[in-house]
Amino acid sequence: HGIMLAQDLELAPIERQFFYMPLEHSERLYHQALCVEAFQGALADAPDAFKPIMQDALTYAEKHKTVIEKFGRFPHRNTILGRTSSAAELVWLNLNGGF
Repeated sequence: HGIMLAQDLELAPIERQFFYMPLEHSERLYHQALCVEAFQGALADAPDAFKPIMQDALTYAEKHKTVIEKFGRFPHRNTILGRTSSAAELVWLNLNGGF
């Protein structure tokens, strides 16, 4: 809601990183796409000294989005949420350890 009202743009780019984290941890693809877009904007707006930090944040947001695109959820949450992991999720978890 804050993004729709452009409230995030009132914050410094480094502060925006924390504003966007709930989106990054959502299992909704729409939120993931919005998060990547938001981090791209924050990176563009960041002072040069903070660009590496914001690039790192964007990279992680893109990784999270890729997982949701592939599985529709975060497989590393399956056990704690009582969800059964698919064979593909188990392979991914074994190869990536979550991320």
